[in-house]
Amino acid sequence: MTKQVLDSVFGLLCVGLLTAAASVNLYASSAVELAPEWQKRKAAEELALYSQSIVKGYFYMGKGLNSIMAKDQIERHTEKMGDHVDYLSEVIVDVELRDLLRFLAFKQEELSRTLDQPYSEDNAALALQMSDVILAGAESIIRHLRGDQHRHQNMLHVLEHQRYLVERMTKLYIASIAGFQNLDIVNQLQDAVKQYDDGLNKIEAYRYPYYQRDDVVKLRQRWELAKRFYTDVREGELPRKVFYSAAVMERILNKLVRYQYNLERDAREQESVANL
Repeated sequence: MTKQVLDSVFGLLCVGLLTAAASVNLYASSAVELAPEWQKRKAAEELALYSQSIVKGYFYMGKGLNSIMAKDQIERHTEKMGDHVDYLSEVIVDVELRDLLRFLAFKQEELSRTLDQPYSEDNAALALQMSDVILAGAESIIRHLRGDQHRHQNMLHVLEHQRYLVERMTKLYIASIAGFQNLDIVNQLQDAVKQYDDGLNKIEAYRYPYYQRDDVVKLRQRWELAKRFYTDVREGELPRKVFYSAAVMERILNKLVRYQYNLERDAREQESVANL
């Protein structure tokens, strides 16, 4: 097959995978009734994820790899990132966090303008820097919103963090392929791999019912295949495989996220009945 045909095939396949993942995620955030604090934290967690995914897409488009899916993801996640910043600005009352959100809104617009420009090494370097600034802001909000937790929330937050790590690892991987192979990038990628390993161990230790255990097993299998790509960056067709593998891992993680949200919903309903 030609490079263009391969790109189209992989792109369309990944579109299908992440569209399915998105439908699960939308169910988790809209059909399931969440407490306001949950909604705030979920928005902050997804803000962290989008800060990585859109820059990852910029690098993939710059390399002419998985361009269909990369372009689609940049457009969707840029819009969602702006929506999340707006939402958090409306619902958060803490003065310091509101100041931080004003700054993040400015950086998000600046990042969007950069990603609208043709790919260049200078633009890519700026995008990397701004994505990590937005990430740091999102993490500050997440830490602030971390309060009393239901029994199922710890695992839910592990899963949300794993979703973000998939995007971060893939962003750092493709940045390395694009020539950003300095020690800082290498160290960040190694740290993200270790965090993902630790999180996966927690997922495997959690007592999932039998019908969810298959997803946990598949997640481990997929990770064992993907991990060697992140720890041994090479040229060739591997970037396409990494993009696809990341899409598969996110789809599985989203299924587990939906399960945890349903558990939390049921727990809250039981508490409400008990308090009548």
